[in-house]
Amino acid sequence: MDSRITAIGFRYRQKDSDFWDIPFDRKLYTFVLTMNNTFTLSTKPDLKFTLTGFYQNRAIQGIFDLPRSGNLDAALRYTFAKGKAQLTLKCDDIFNTSTVSTQVRYGLQNVKNHYMRTTRTFGVSFNYKFGGYKEKKREEVDTSRFK
Repeated sequence: MDSRITAIGFRYRQKDSDFWDIPFDRKLYTFVLTMNNTFTLSTKPDLKFTLTGFYQNRAIQGIFDLPRSGNLDAALRYTFAKGKAQLTLKCDDIFNTSTVSTQVRYGLQNVKNHYMRTTRTFGVSFNYKFGGYKEKKREEVDTSRFK
C-alpha cells in the first residue's frame, strides 16, 4: 500500500467596501484534506486499486457561504503485455458529493441556490506504449555566468 494524506489550513478574508450598498469584511479559518491510496492487489497479474479523496470544510466567497464538499474516486488498473499495456476502470465522485449549494444570509440578502447536477462519472481507458522512444542527449547548461 502506498498512501499520502495532505492537510492544508488557511484563512479566508473577503472584503469589499462598496458592494451594492452592503459592504462586507468577512473572515474564516478553514481547511482542505486530500488523500491518495494505491493498493497492490496482485503482482502477477499486475493489478492495482487506487482510492483518492478530497474534502473542503465550509468556505466563503464574497457574501456567499459555501458548505462542506468533497469527493471520493476509485480506479482499478490492470497492466499487462510486459508493462506496455494498461486497462483502467474508474469512477469519479462515487457519492456525487462535489457539487455545493450556495447560500447568502447577509444584510438584507437571503438567497439559497440548490444545484442539481451529477458529477459522478465512469470511465474506461486503454494505454499502450509502442516503444522506440529515445531521449535526446542535451548539453549541460553553462552556469559559470551565474556566479
